[in-house]
Amino acid sequence: MKIGDRVEVMAIPDALPEHMGTQALFMKCLGRHFPIVDLKEDLVELEVGEVLGGAKLHALHLDRTRIRPSRLTEEMRKRSRTGNRGRCS
Repeated sequence: MKIGDRVEVMAIPDALPEHMGTQALFMKCLGRHFPIVDLKEDLVELEVGEVLGGAKLHALHLDRTRIRPSRLTEEMRKRSRTGNRGRCS
């Protein structure tokens, strides 16, 4: 994984503070796809402002075991290699 790749949030940490909406924000991110904006050791920083309406910049830090490469990105790469730029089936 590298900065700019899109990933899907597959799991969230078990222990999250309930104050300030932290737990609710993580829950809104489950199953959604976000770009990687930074990498720090085992943590990946994701820009997740779109779950807040897109107007706010907001980042989450997750360890790499809780995300996976976005399947949409993989499908787009395969199509570009094969020259198939039609609709997804």
